[in-house]
Amino acid sequence: IFLVFQSSCSFFKKDTPDISFTPIEKFIDNNPQKKYVLQSGDTLDIKFFYMPELNENVTIRPDGLISLLLIEDIHAEGMAAGELKEKLYERYSSVLKKPDLNVIVRKFSGQKIYVGGEVARPGMIKIDGKISIIQSIMQAGGFKDTAETRNVILIRNSTG
Repeated sequence: IFLVFQSSCSFFKKDTPDISFTPIEKFIDNNPQKKYVLQSGDTLDIKFFYMPELNENVTIRPDGLISLLLIEDIHAEGMAAGELKEKLYERYSSVLKKPDLNVIVRKFSGQKIYVGGEVARPGMIKIDGKISIIQSIMQAGGFKDTAETRNVILIRNSTG
């Protein structure tokens, strides 16, 4: 655990530069309600409770669509599994009496991040699950001696 404490007392000489602290809470994701957003390459199981012959295992295509029996292609990319389930229920309601179904994400296409700048191996890193900033830098071989570690910038895609 990394802790940063800030004291109101000054132990520095007058010519020492000011040091600013960022509260550790700023780096912690406190949103447990965040849902996984489906993306191209994810593999889904579509399970029908009363009509197992319609059960399918599908992969989200690069255009974001999936193809299923009895309905037209449906856009799945960018939705949570629950949202897709609702959309499928609506579509299947026009052709089935009781379209009770579920959407299960079986395989994730793999998230990727990009680490650039003064690291040993800049580029894309495939990840599974969560990864911290320092872990991603270490995956990229760590900082070079020429890196200005006080000027690290984090850019997040916060869609979904």
